Parts: sequence; C-alpha cells; structure tokens
Amino acid sequence: MKLFFKVSHEVCKGRKENESVNNKDDEENRNNFFHFQNYSIIFGKMKRIFVEEKHKFLKIAILENGILEDIIIEEEGKEFKTGNIYKAKVEKILDSINACFLTCKGERFFMQLKERDEVKKGDILLIEVIKEKGEEKAPVVTTNISIPGRYLVYMPLSKRGGISRKITDRNERIRLREIISSIHNKEGTFIIRTEAKGKGKNELKREMKYLYKIWNEIRKEEKRKGMGLIYALNNPFLILAREKLDETVIEIKCNNKDIYKKILYYVKLMCPYLKKKVKLEKEKNLFKKYGLDEEIRKISSKIVSLPLGSYIVIEKTEALTSIDVNSGSVIEGDRKEVILKINKEAAKEIMRQIRLRNIGGIIIIDFIEMKDKKEKEEIYRILKEESEKDKAKIEILPVTKLGLVEMTRQYIGKDILRIISTKCPYCNGNGFILKKGI
Repeated sequence: MKLFFKVSHEVCKGRKENESVNNKDDEENRNNFFHFQNYSIIFGKMKRIFVEEKHKFLKIAILENGILEDIIIEEEGKEFKTGNIYKAKVEKILDSINACFLTCKGERFFMQLKERDEVKKGDILLIEVIKEKGEEKAPVVTTNISIPGRYLVYMPLSKRGGISRKITDRNERIRLREIISSIHNKEGTFIIRTEAKGKGKNELKREMKYLYKIWNEIRKEEKRKGMGLIYALNNPFLILAREKLDETVIEIKCNNKDIYKKILYYVKLMCPYLKKKVKLEKEKNLFKKYGLDEEIRKISSKIVSLPLGSYIVIEKTEALTSIDVNSGSVIEGDRKEVILKINKEAAKEIMRQIRLRNIGGIIIIDFIEMKDKKEKEEIYRILKEESEKDKAKIEILPVTKLGLVEMTRQYIGKDILRIISTKCPYCNGNGFILKKGI
C-alpha cells in the first residue's frame, strides 16, 4: 500500500516479437470493444465468446457484458497439461518424503505416495497431471484419476465422493445425493458440482453415462498404448463447453473452419441449445478486430489502472504473488470515504485479474490501510463474492490490522504470463517479451 505516489508504467526495453499496429487500427479495435459494453447495458447480462487460432496459439476470450472475464490460451505442441492422463514408469522411490519420481517420454513426474500405496521401482502406472511443470519443478501427478463433466466429476478408482460446498441448501444436497445413489451402478464414486443444482435425474443420468464411457475409453487406450499420453481430458474446446457456456451466451465466433467444427461438436454434446450461436467468421485477426489483443497485453502488465487515478501492482515471486493497492495521486475530499472506494474497486479488479492471469498458490494483497472494522468486513465480503465467479478453489482470510489479506488459489494449468511470454534477454530476465501470435 502506498499513498500519494506518482505512477509511471514500467516498460521492458526489449524488442517485442509482435508487429506493432498503427494508431488508427488501435482506435477502431477499441471502438469495437466498447461497442459490446454499450450494447450489453441495453439488453442485460450477455456473454460473447471469441475463438482465434493464429500462428501456434489457440485463444478463447469470454466477455460478459463487454468485459473480459475469462481467457484460455494454449500453445501448440505443449504436453503434460493438467487433467491429462498418461502411462508412466516409476523411476525412483523417495522413502524419506514418501514420494516417487516417474518418467514418460523423457519427462519426469513427481508423485506423493500414501501410506497404503505399494509402489515399486519399475511399476507402470496410470497417472493424471494435477499440477503443471514449473520453471524448476516437475509436473505433479496422482493415480487417483478424476474425469470432470458439467455437473459431475467421476472418480473411478475412489470410494469417497462429495458435493460442492457452494450448494448450501440442505434439501437440495439430499436430493442430489439420492439421485446419484439411485443411478450409479459402476465402480468408483462421484463429486457433485455446483452446476448440478436444480438438475433432474435424466440430465444427471445422461452425463453419468458419458463419464462412464470416457473411463472405458481410457482403460482401452491404456491396454492398447505404450508409455505416453493415454487421454486428453482437458482440451480447450471441451473446457469451453463444460465450464464456460450457459444460457447467457449470445454468440460464439471463431476464425477457422476446423475450430468451428470442434466447438460445434462439444456444444452439441454439452449444451445443444447453443448450437445455433456458434458462428464462423473467416477473419485471421479476429482478436485484433474486436480489440481483444489489447486486452491480452493489459493482462501481461504488472500495473493495472483503476478509476480515480488509483492502480494495483501485481508482482510474482517463486514463493508467492503480492498485490499492492495504491492511491496513485493525492486524495481529495473525505479521505476515509475515498480510501474505502478505492479499496472496493481494487478488490473486484484483483479477483478478476487473478482469474484472468490464472495465478495460483499463495497471494498476499496489501490494501490501503483502513481503521474501521466494518470497512474491512466489507472488503472481505466483496472478495468472497467475486471469488464465486472462479472455478478454482479459493480460500480467503479476513483483512488484518495492517490491511493485508492472505489467500490461496488452486493451481489449474499454467499462469497465463508463462504461456504468452518469454524472459527478456535485454534485462537479464527482469522483464518479458510477448511471443509472436499473441
């Protein structure tokens, strides 16, 4: 937290790989982007989705009422993604920490063992990636396979199921558990997801059959294939259909015929009522046309501007991510009132940035100091409320006396910055350069 601080944006001196766009194009793109915001004011909550394949990147942007609320970016040829299933060989047992290393196609995996696990060197195991490779850390895996659907998560090798904590109504929890118990007749168990709330027996049964089918396919591929990838559970089109689509979607635009066909396939599978919303727009620079390239560049900046001249600074280290809220200029008027307003704006934007950047692990937020207990409680409430929009598990602790908030967010895939950029060779890696195609 810093008061009365003049901000200057820090720009890396290194040369960008991306070609620059002229000011006229930038202005037109911004107008396209703001058009969505104005349009949504008239018609209420609406989602627009844009899918672009360009160079070696696939980019999916989800806009809600004209605001970028979620983004998926995938680089071609990158394996060992979270959720994917592999067949790997146990290379080394680490008795001191009850863990082991496995190998697959030259890649090393780390797996924590349970006391009852009887794993030996040389064993061939079916594993699922639960945490992607870090800069100096191996991907983390488990043998407890989970197959996610829209309403359910199938755990074929587990005996312990569960239900989302976000379903708080006791009668609804009982109803859903009873439905699952009455129709589940295979091995394993299920976790009931938040989206299952209010769904009927037929919908849940249909998804259950689909998840059984996926597990059967995994088993067949395990027998048929050697070491390596067995099944890709988290391809971006499946994630889009399973996690991001609902009745508020008014259009899904993509710039490639093959992509169009893939999206249509998963939309018909998961939410067929949206199949007419999928549209092909043969525009190579779809993101540029609708002002989304600029939004991605904003995500890559460590400084995020807020109204009233305030801003937040996002700094990532090996141990944690720190987020600092700054007033940015001399506070005029009622100091207490203005600080609360800045902190409230910052709380909403911070949760959005965490989601967009896919920041996982420990996060420390330094708000501008507040003395009033009720003000701290209000900031905490906003953070909790905004966290409901996130699919990742988040734990948030109340605001401390110093105005600090400690939180943790589940690792799901890679930090977006690691996907879209490389370290800058001109400043010893202190800055970064956006990759070509972003």
